[in-house]
Amino acid sequence: MLLSLLRKLTLLRFFNLTSRQVVHGRRWKVPLLGGLGVDLQYQKEPWMLTLLEGLLKHRQNGAFVDVGVNLGQTLMKVKSIEPNRNYIGFEPNAECVHYAMRLCAKNALEGVTLAPFALSSANEVRQLHFYHADLADSSASMVGEYRQQQATRKATIACMKGDEAINALVNDAIAVLKVDVEGAELEVFTGLATRLERDRPPVVFEVLPAYGETQGIRAERQQNVAHFFTSRAYRIYRIVKAHQQFEAVVRVSDFRDNQRLDQCDYLALPDEYGDAVVAQLMR
Repeated sequence: MLLSLLRKLTLLRFFNLTSRQVVHGRRWKVPLLGGLGVDLQYQKEPWMLTLLEGLLKHRQNGAFVDVGVNLGQTLMKVKSIEPNRNYIGFEPNAECVHYAMRLCAKNALEGVTLAPFALSSANEVRQLHFYHADLADSSASMVGEYRQQQATRKATIACMKGDEAINALVNDAIAVLKVDVEGAELEVFTGLATRLERDRPPVVFEVLPAYGETQGIRAERQQNVAHFFTSRAYRIYRIVKAHQQFEAVVRVSDFRDNQRLDQCDYLALPDEYGDAVVAQLMR
C-alpha cells in the first residue's frame, strides 16, 4: 500500500489534476500542478485552524492579511471559517502565486487579493534564497545569512514597504495579521508599524530558534522583534501544540528559551484586549 501511494505521488508530479478535500466543513478543489499542491493534503496544521477561528470571532470587522501565502494553506483555512472575510495575501515566489491563483479560480473564491511581491521596511529589490528543489520551498528566505546551508538557487524579487502596500490594497482595517517569512519578520513588522499602531490587530507569526552557526544573527533579530512589540504595548504568547492540535497560549517576554522547531509559532496581542482573546482561545 505504501509503495502504491509513493508511486501515485511520483506520478502526480507529471500531471495537472484536481483532488478534493474538506477543510472546516467546506469542500475544496485542490489543483495538483506538476507536483505543487500535493502537500496541501498532508500539512493541514489543525492548530492553526483552531487559532484562526478564535481570532476571527473576536475581530469581526476588517481584512485578514497573510504575509507569506506559499500555496494557500492559510487562505483555505480563512475562507473555510469565514467565506465572506476579505483576504489579502503577499507572496514573492512566482510559482506559489500562480498556484494560489489557480486555487482561487478552481473554487470561485471572492474577496481575495493576491499581491505578487514581498513586504519589507522599504521599497526595494532583494534576493529570495531557496534551499530545496521544491518550487514552493517554504524555507525560502530574503535573509541570506539566516540559515547555515548555502542557497541552492536565488530569485530576484520586488519588495514594498508594508504600510504603503496595505494602504493601497486594504480599504478597511487589518483584522488579523499572519506573518510567515522565514527570518524576515523584523522588516515586515517595521514596514507595517503605522498600520499596526492604528489597527491594533492580533499577529500570528513564526520565529525560528537561534542555535548553532545562526545564533548570532537570529538572536539579534529575535530581540529586535520582541522590542518592536513590547514597545507598542503588545504582549507575546507562544502557541503550544500537542500532536499538531492547539493546546494553549503561554505568555513569554522574548524568544530566547525556545529550542524546538515544533513550538516556534507565536501570537502577539495588544494589551487592551489580550486577556479577552486568551480567555476565548482557552475555552
